[in-house]
Amino acid sequence: MLVGGPCVAARTAQATSPAHRLQAPCCTLLSSEVTRQDTSSQLRYGGWCTRCTPLQQHWLQADGRARRAAEALMQQLEQHQRLDFATAHADPRFHIDCLFTRGPGRMFGVLVCAVPPGMHMPAQTHGDAALSKAAMGAPTTSHADASCGELVVLKAFSGQMEEEWHVPGWVGPVASITNSSAVYVRMRRLIEAHSSRLHALGSSDVQLRHAQKGAQLQDGRTMASYQQERQNSLAMPPAQRASPPPQQQRQQQRQERPRQQHAPVQHASSILRRRRRALSHALLRHIQTNGYSTMDAAGRPLDVLQVYMSYRQQHPEEQVPVTRLGSGPDPFLGFPAGTGDCAALKLLHAAASLGLHPLSLAEFWFGSAPGTATKAKAGQPALPPSAADSRVHKRYYGCCAKCSAILGSMLCDC
Repeated sequence: MLVGGPCVAARTAQATSPAHRLQAPCCTLLSSEVTRQDTSSQLRYGGWCTRCTPLQQHWLQADGRARRAAEALMQQLEQHQRLDFATAHADPRFHIDCLFTRGPGRMFGVLVCAVPPGMHMPAQTHGDAALSKAAMGAPTTSHADASCGELVVLKAFSGQMEEEWHVPGWVGPVASITNSSAVYVRMRRLIEAHSSRLHALGSSDVQLRHAQKGAQLQDGRTMASYQQERQNSLAMPPAQRASPPPQQQRQQQRQERPRQQHAPVQHASSILRRRRRALSHALLRHIQTNGYSTMDAAGRPLDVLQVYMSYRQQHPEEQVPVTRLGSGPDPFLGFPAGTGDCAALKLLHAAASLGLHPLSLAEFWFGSAPGTATKAKAGQPALPPSAADSRVHKRYYGCCAKCSAILGSMLCDC
């Protein structure tokens, strides 16, 4: 028997009472045994809505249809050994190894949607978006689902895959400003130019340090002994100070010259670092302010940054994290990097864009645990992840606090 969610997202009846405000879970972990059972009562996605008055919650359950779609997706990934299995020609970048040996795994998600009566899904969109309907089992017989028409399944992965936002057969990002956008490319070129200049200055600084050390060795004394002699000389009365011989003066000048040249290099490096940081902050601020626009279940426009900050203001007790850019009395506050790129947000954004009605959702981890196969840790033994932030291959997870702050408003159709 299918445990179905109605077309309208679930609401909490006693949302107006602070005592009934549920803390957003930070990744609900289910054991491998539970994944083989119906988890609709334990796994859900959503949260408090920032628009509803009085306060209400909107949720999607991980019912049997979503779980069967997730199981079918796992089987397809294992069978085809690549992510772009929707296309005839495989891209080597999207081989399954990108989730294991070439990089860490990802959170994947499937969203079961109903096609509104009378709506025709284009063949290409339907083929890219839907898994086999047989994988979901027979359609539910509830009146709510019957009135919504046929069912399709959208699938998504969190973030990018091999530095690509778009992979055939998968929904795209929420962000309209990505690494292929003109403003992003222009700003990244400026940032990388600063990085190249910093690298060149770093190489010059190393050479100056070597020259300084070589001058000290050539003189037969270390810098410590030279400084000690100079301090002893300064401690003597001026009349008793003897002028160093010309050869010693030349040696002292040879030692001082690299240090004098080193100071401007340090100053220039400091300026370049500040400018690079300012450019990075300006780019991130522009992306979050102008690039994350979506719709709720009723088709009304939503600004992801505004929703996130409104949620933080309405629910201070949950202490959702923020990113602070800049200093001073009025810094920019945004959502943490990657918050708007999770699989659940991508799926709901795609459903709203296509005019589909979300029914149920499930997210699972596929691949190696975070930090165990990254480029930064290549050749280094991986540290075992803590129980709080570990991710296990093919295990189901609920939404984290950051995503919950946005999902509730996206599911609103009031």
